[in-house]
Amino acid sequence: MGRALLIAAAKSCGSLHNFSREAPSNLSMMVDSKGKAQSTSPSNSAGKAPYKLTAHYRHLVSTTRYSSEENERSILREQGMKKATNSEALAPANTQDAPERKYVATAPNQIWSWGVAKYAGIADKEFCLFVCEDIYSRYVVGAKAYYVDTVESAVDFIDHVLQANNIGPSSGLVLHSSHGKVMQAEEMLSLLKERGVEVAPKRRGDKPYVSGLFSTLNRNLGLKSSVYVSFEAFAEAAEAVIDRYNNFFFHNQIGMVRPAERHAGKDVEIIAQRNKDHEQYRKEHPERFISGKFLVEVPAGPQYLNKADAE
Repeated sequence: MGRALLIAAAKSCGSLHNFSREAPSNLSMMVDSKGKAQSTSPSNSAGKAPYKLTAHYRHLVSTTRYSSEENERSILREQGMKKATNSEALAPANTQDAPERKYVATAPNQIWSWGVAKYAGIADKEFCLFVCEDIYSRYVVGAKAYYVDTVESAVDFIDHVLQANNIGPSSGLVLHSSHGKVMQAEEMLSLLKERGVEVAPKRRGDKPYVSGLFSTLNRNLGLKSSVYVSFEAFAEAAEAVIDRYNNFFFHNQIGMVRPAERHAGKDVEIIAQRNKDHEQYRKEHPERFISGKFLVEVPAGPQYLNKADAE
C-alpha cells in the first residue's frame, strides 16, 4: 500500500521517479481539500516539476520493504497478520459471515439445487442442459435442453420447473446455485421473489450437489460420451438419461435407493424390508455369517446444504 501511495504522489507531480531507500531531503508534498496530492514547488529549468515529501513519506520510502512477495509476507507476520489466499480474496462479502439459519432438508421440495452444463455437437456446436435437483431425495425435479445458456433460457427453465412441481408462494422453497451470471440476473431474482422462493446464500463449504449430479449423468450414465448430431438428438438423449437416473439408478448418498423412491417417501419402507430379508437369509444360512451378525441399513436422513449446517 505504501508503494502505491508513493507512485500516485509522483504521478500527480508530473513525473514518475525510481524511488530509492534514501529520499531527497528537499522534497515535500501537500494534499488539497479533495485529498489529491499537489506540488508545492515551481517547475525547474528542465521543465520537470520538483516535488517535496513530508517526513512521514520520506520514512515510508526509506523503510518500507516491497521488493518481493516474501517481504510482504514477512511484514504481515511481524504485524500478526496473514495474507489472504486467492479463494478468500475473491470470495463474496456474504461468505465471510455465515448466516445463523441452518439450511436442512428433511423432506422433498424444501431445498433445490440447480445448474447448467454444456455438451458438444458436430461442427463445433454446443448445447446446454439445465437441471434442478432436490437435495433431500437427489431426484431431478426438472431438466431441459437449450441451444445457449442465456438469462432468458435460465428464467424459462426455472419458471417451467416451478410450475411443473406446483411450487407456490407459500411453499417455503429454498433454491441454491453456483451464483453464476444467469443465476444472479435481475430477471431471475425478480421471478423467484414473485414466486416466494428464497435464494440460498453462497458460503464456503457448500456441498456440490449439482456438480455431483452432472458427474453421475456424464460418467456413470454416459451423457457426455457422444458428440450429438443435432439439438433434437441431444434433447432426446438427455431426457432418456434423466429418466434412467431418477427411476433406475441406486444412489449411494441416499441409502442405495432410487431417487424417485426417496422422493415419493418410500425409502424407509424399502430399507426396512431389506433388513428383514437380510435377517431371514442369515437364519437360513448361519454358516455364512461368522459373527452371527449382518450390516443393518438405515435411511439417509436429513440432507444439509452446507457442512456447517450439520453442526
